[in-house]
Amino acid sequence: MNNFTIRTISGAVFLAVMVAGILFHPAAFGVLFLVVMYFAMREFMQVTMGDKWNVQQKLALVCSGIVFIAVMGGCFFGLRWRWAALAAVPFCAIPVTVIFAKRHDDVEYVALAYLAMIYAGLPFCLAPFIVRGDGGAFQGMLLLNVFVIIWCSDIGAYCIGTLLGQKPGSRKLAPAISPKKSSRPWISVRTT
Repeated sequence: MNNFTIRTISGAVFLAVMVAGILFHPAAFGVLFLVVMYFAMREFMQVTMGDKWNVQQKLALVCSGIVFIAVMGGCFFGLRWRWAALAAVPFCAIPVTVIFAKRHDDVEYVALAYLAMIYAGLPFCLAPFIVRGDGGAFQGMLLLNVFVIIWCSDIGAYCIGTLLGQKPGSRKLAPAISPKKSSRPWISVRTT
């Protein structure tokens, strides 16, 4: 199978899982978004921190997971909001664990654990407020509308990039990150 076929099939499966998780039930939505948040944060921390500061990475995952579960429980399952305060334990434990680390020459990487919680975790933690409609009822269609706009934009960018990119004379944008992305010479920014 060629790359386009593989992307189409995996995209269709991903689409079916996301739509079912968003529209079916708050519990399905919560489980789906908790799993997706975990993988999004893991990928962000793998790219930025690599294999350094693993304990701090795990604490960041636990902190975001607690906040997400508390928000989901508060929005849809009658959980008291004060349970979100449990996230303070792993949040405050991150800098404490640095004290006991063997090396301190790259301690600035620990800030990336906090950035992962803000950049990758916080949007997922706020998503339950989007699907909570009037009167606290679960309305997944609200979030699905946002995803449809994002998916259409992404598919359009892929199709236009496939048609216009990778022509002779194009230069690689970031070959270490994405080897097939290129820039057309006539699109490049001129500096004087």
